[in-house]
Amino acid sequence: MVCEICGERAAGQAYNLKWDEWQYLCPTCRDRENPNKWEAFKDDED
Repeated sequence: MVCEICGERAAGQAYNLKWDEWQYLCPTCRDRENPNKWEAFKDDED
């Protein structure tokens, strides 16, 4: 899977509280975005 922000390889899924859904993200984009926007981060199982 790829990061929904930058298109790089995603490390897992983060839960977007604003949009109420799981999104694939790389750790860099998750850390760069507002940390209060994301509730959890789970590893991709591939």
